[in-house]
Amino acid sequence: MSNAQREKLVFGLIMLDLIKTSNFQKAGTKTAQLRQDVVKESYYASKQASDSLTESLYPNEAFGFGENKFEATEHRVVFMNIPTSETEEGLKAKLAAVPNARIRKFISNHPILSDSQKNSIKRGLKTMDDYANRQVVRYPAGHPQAGQIILINGKVNYKVTKFNASGAADIDTRTSDPADYYVSETIAAELSGEMVIDAEYSELVTTPNEEAIRDQVM
Repeated sequence: MSNAQREKLVFGLIMLDLIKTSNFQKAGTKTAQLRQDVVKESYYASKQASDSLTESLYPNEAFGFGENKFEATEHRVVFMNIPTSETEEGLKAKLAAVPNARIRKFISNHPILSDSQKNSIKRGLKTMDDYANRQVVRYPAGHPQAGQIILINGKVNYKVTKFNASGAADIDTRTSDPADYYVSETIAAELSGEMVIDAEYSELVTTPNEEAIRDQVM
């Protein structure tokens, strides 16, 4: 958990990266790749009037210690279906018309499923493991443990990003229960064969791949 006195998320404008048609495209649609930078501002006391063994009668503000500010930028990407008739200019205009739109992040210790994905499991078209293997959070390229699964408090994490026009808040359903998590057979085998180091929440960044692209536009 963060030791910051307070935190703030600052959402940039959603930008259009590209429009493409993939081999797995639904009839009548194209895929738009959207990007949004989210800056997390964390504020820490420059000094402390107490420590882990001593409680102060006064808040830090009473001493005039001030704050130190730290920023971390997360680059969020989402893929969405658009009509085949839509143009780049038309989509940009629609995005400009919803300035509060966000690329919303969902984080959980279990695979995150939409109603259609739950139905695909019920019909036997997909399994829970299929979604777990696609959504599991890994260290990004450039990190010393790039590609390895990130564990936080010893538990696997899953993440999806979805476009939201109204600017709804992110959802984090992770719990402190050490037994409350899901792992597929593939993930369990991978974890048993490598050393995985616990990470901070801010490390939750993944690099999209073709399977993730298909999953986002289902």
